[in-house]
Amino acid sequence: MAREEVHSSRSHHVPDPSFIDEVLLRDLARHEGLVAIPPVNTGVVLFSGRAARSMALLERVFLDYAWRFLCWQALHPASGPVASYGELDAALFARSLVGPTERARALPFPSANRWLLDEAAFWLTLGHIRGLRVADFRRADVAQGGEFDPHQWAVREPVLYHYFSQNTQRIYDWMVDRAALGGGVTQGGCHGSEKRTQPEWRGQEEHHEEGRQGQFVRAQASSSLGGE
Repeated sequence: MAREEVHSSRSHHVPDPSFIDEVLLRDLARHEGLVAIPPVNTGVVLFSGRAARSMALLERVFLDYAWRFLCWQALHPASGPVASYGELDAALFARSLVGPTERARALPFPSANRWLLDEAAFWLTLGHIRGLRVADFRRADVAQGGEFDPHQWAVREPVLYHYFSQNTQRIYDWMVDRAALGGGVTQGGCHGSEKRTQPEWRGQEEHHEEGRQGQFVRAQASSSLGGE
């Protein structure tokens, strides 16, 4: 289980086919002989034991998809609206490594936001798990991004909140105020009424509402990584 990807067709945010090209994503899955997995946000994911064990065996497959997407990005420098999201340093590095084999295996990237590289690789990797069932968390249980709502949370808080980086200070201030009012906090480093000038914690992943701001950990630039 996971939350739907922001701006996907299942998102309560305005769906944006340029942000998530689900038609291309399904075409990629069909081309690779995979089950098409609806795009999910990887900030909060709940696996069954079987799915977790299967994913652990697919590490090389995941890295291979990331590399193939990266090769395509290297061959197609960001321009126009895509450039507003920025270019991955890893794509710039990969340009000198892309040869005929990499060109032939490169996969078109299904988003204008190239920071979603790891998520796109994750979606295709999930497609290797036969019989996998995917469901979305309810917003009331797992909130994300701009769904931060302290007024509503005064009545019922979600179990988890995956905050994006532009909400960091708001969340920190809310935690401090909540602790000062005696509400306590359920996670993080803020307790009691002491106000700290800097957060002592970070979310599971830092996302921008329009995409990632965190650093992508580069995969080994090796064309020898194969599929299953």
